[in-house]
Parts: sequence; structure tokens; C-alpha cells
Amino acid sequence: MKIPNVPQQGYTLLEMLLVLALAAVLTLSGGIAWRHYQHHARLDQAARQVADFLQRSQCHAAWGNHHYRITVQSGLDWSLAIATELRFSPRPAVSWRLHAAADDIRLDISAPGYLILAGLRNTATPAHLTLSNPAGRIKIILSGKGRIRMCGERGRWAGIAPC
Repeated sequence: MKIPNVPQQGYTLLEMLLVLALAAVLTLSGGIAWRHYQHHARLDQAARQVADFLQRSQCHAAWGNHHYRITVQSGLDWSLAIATELRFSPRPAVSWRLHAAADDIRLDISAPGYLILAGLRNTATPAHLTLSNPAGRIKIILSGKGRIRMCGERGRWAGIAPC
């Protein structure tokens, strides 16, 4: 009796292992790229928040001809607090605060822990703030004439010029 030749209906073990290995490699590389993208986006967002905070404070100081002192707490649990220096008050009044939005972003400052924004002639303490995380570093530069700009230390960074 002759046995009919039946074609195979399935995959071999080697083919299945190859597909599983390929899927694992693609998933792992996608996860690493996604985590890098998240670090990159968080750093970009935090840098823009700090620059916008400084810009709004500078505009408000210039509009009212106020003298603002921005206290900077550096490190991973960073914050910026603005105090208006009133002429006849022994204690400054805290106007605004900005806290760290993400846990992995570190803030460092080149000045001694505070910045001064003077409304008269729109001047400021020359300094730079550096925000960093595993994706890179972004500097926010505050010039003596009050210009605020950002630059990325690793070349072009989502619309931010290189340093």
C-alpha cells in the first residue's frame, strides 16, 4: 500500500525560535529608543518651562519697574522662587514658584544660588542654568542685558541651537 504524500502544515521549531528571537530584539530596541525619547522630551519641556518662567518674570519686572530676586535651589529636587524686594518691608514677598516636573532632571546654576532681575533698563545677573538628564544637557543663558536664550550641548536639539 502506498502512503500519500501530505504537505506540511505548520512551522518547524527552528523557524519559530528565529521569529521569537527577532521579535525580542525588535521589542528591546524599541523599548530603549522609547525611553531615550521620553528623557529627551522631558528635558526639552523642562528647559522651555524654565526659560518661559524667566521670560515672564523679566517682563513683569520691567513692566512694573520691580526688582526681583530669583532663588534657585539646584539638584534633582530643584525649584525657582521669585521674591519681590519691596522698599519698606523687612521680608520679601514670594510671588511665583516653579518646581521640578520630572524626577530625573537636574538643575545647576553658575551664580551663587540666586538671580536678580531689575526692571530698570531690563538688566539681570549674568548666569547660566544647566538642565541635564540621561538624554543630554541644555543651558539657559541669562545675559547682563537681560537676554534669555537656550542652547544644547550635544548639537541641535529639537529647535534649540547648539552651544
